[in-house]
Order: sequence, then structure tokens, then C-alpha cells
Amino acid sequence: MSKIVFENTDKSQIEKLLLKIGKVRLEKACEMKNLPMPKKLEFFKIECNCRKAKLYYKFPNSQFEKHIFLVNLHNEELPDQGWIMKLKR
Repeated sequence: MSKIVFENTDKSQIEKLLLKIGKVRLEKACEMKNLPMPKKLEFFKIECNCRKAKLYYKFPNSQFEKHIFLVNLHNEELPDQGWIMKLKR
């Protein structure tokens, strides 16, 4: 059964979000998962369902084919614009 999720990959909205969550929080999340620090805005995405919002990153030229979960987001950190509704299986 498919679920409805909202996805945001807008670079300007991602940039604003990264400023809100801060470098320390992102570094800590990457350190805990043994991942390098993300470098490019175009590989980030925010995914939100009715209960949770999460920040993901797709590491280019790596063994990972999909976006990797980095950080849970709080409602007040979420962008106002750039959302696309998608069906996720």
C-alpha cells in the first residue's frame, strides 16, 4: 500500500533549514552514523509525512544508492514553500 509523503528539494529552502538546524547538529548526526559531512545542496531532501519530518542526503560516488537519513526535524524548522506531494511504497 502506498503512503502519501511530502518532499522538498528546493535549494533555497534546504539552505534556510540547514541554517536553522545548525552545523553542530548536522556534524553530530554524521559523526554518529560514520558519514562524511554533506557538501552539496542538490543532494539534500526533506521528507515529511503526517507524523515525522526527516532530512536525507544522497552521497555522490558512494556505495549508497538511496538517500541516507541524517536528522529528525522539528515542526518549527520546516520550510513553508517548495513541497511536492508523492506516493511512497
